Order: sequence, then structure tokens, then C-alpha cells
Amino acid sequence: MGVLRRILDTNKRVQEAACSAFAILEEEASEELVPHLEVILQHLMCAYRKYQRRNLRILYDALGTLADAVGAELNQAKYLDIFMPPLITKWQQLSNYDKDLFPLLECFTSIAQALGPGFAQFAEPVFQRCINLIHSQQLSKIDPTAAGAVYDREFIVCSLDLLSGLAEGLGAGIESLVSSCLCIWYHFPFQVHFRHDHTNTPLTYPHGCVRGGVQLFNHWVQSYYHIGAMLNMYLEEEFAIVKGEL
Repeated sequence: MGVLRRILDTNKRVQEAACSAFAILEEEASEELVPHLEVILQHLMCAYRKYQRRNLRILYDALGTLADAVGAELNQAKYLDIFMPPLITKWQQLSNYDKDLFPLLECFTSIAQALGPGFAQFAEPVFQRCINLIHSQQLSKIDPTAAGAVYDREFIVCSLDLLSGLAEGLGAGIESLVSSCLCIWYHFPFQVHFRHDHTNTPLTYPHGCVRGGVQLFNHWVQSYYHIGAMLNMYLEEEFAIVKGEL
């Protein structure tokens, strides 16, 4: 695979072009990549140690696309040992207000969905970090000075997306995480305040994430009906406002 060698090129533009090209190849080749997974992951992680900020974003996309392409085939210890430790190290290094988290959160979403129950060993710290990110942004919105950062709803969107990916991948295995953090259901209603942002960006995506989360956590929400009912009430109101019905 000549394109893999180009991914390790010292020229940043060559790195970018090769990584983008490989992401396209992943989409087209899909499961045909399975016999080559170990070599592919070794090259991608070698590049991960070399790349700087801009090209790292493209590399995250390539890794996420690979996870989407091969699915559960990625769930083998020999593969996890190659790519998960570097990702976790970076995950721990980035602060809750670092925008470099965005592509990493998106990458983890694809990985969680691909690994399914195999992601369970990594799930607890990832789940808790998502909750912390949402909470940090709520604090930033209320008092940016005290929080030391300006509110950015993209952190919430990416966190909700990853939570949804965790639920999809873990299935009923997500229940213990959710049960240990009841506050998640008090975080979600805050999303209705997106309409008070000083932007005119369409609000459909965050609500899609929340609705997806409600569906995936449905078996748990039934045990806390009053919370689920409150959440649905907020969401129905918000959808009506977005559509201009209120």
C-alpha cells in the first residue's frame, strides 16, 4: 500500500493528501481492509506520533472512517493495543476547553460503535469525561469569568454524540454507567437553551443527539419516568419553536 508510506512522508502537504486519499479508500474498500488491519494501524499510529495539530485532525478522520468500515473486526486485543493507548494518552492531556477535543470525540464515537461491547473496558472514563464536558460548558454559559472559558456549544454536541455512540455500542451495558450518574438527565434539558445562543445556527443536530440518547436509554428512563417526561416536554417545546409553531 503505497498510500500508507505517503502518510509517513515528512512533507506536511503530502501527509494531508495521503491521509485524505486513504480515508476515501477506506470507505470504498470497507471489509476488504480487514486482512491488512495490523499494518494499517501501525502506519496510522506511527503518523499519529509525528503529525502536528492540523494533520492530526485528518488522521482522526481516517481512523474513525476505518472503524466505520471494518466494524467489529477492529475488536481484537492485538489491534486495540496498537491504537487505543496513544488515543487515551492524548485524551488525558487535553483540557475540557481545548477545541482539539472535537475531532478526538468524533473519532471515539466511531470506535465505540465499531467495538460494541469491546469498548466496555474504556467506557467509564470516556462516559464521565463527556458528562464533565457538558457540565463545564453549562458553567461557562452561566459565568464565563468564573469558568475561565467562553461557552462553546460544540463541546456539548460532540459529547452528546459520543454518549449516543457509547449507548449504541454497549447496548444494555451502558445502564450501569447511567445509573451511577443520575445527573445526566439533568444535563440534557439544558440543551433547550441553545435557542438563546447569539447565533442563528440550525438546532436540529443537538436535538437529534438527545432524542437518540432518549431512545437508546429508554429501558433505563422507564425507571425514572418523571425525568423522561420532563425531557420530552422540553424537547417538544423546542422543536415547536424551531419550526415556528410557537
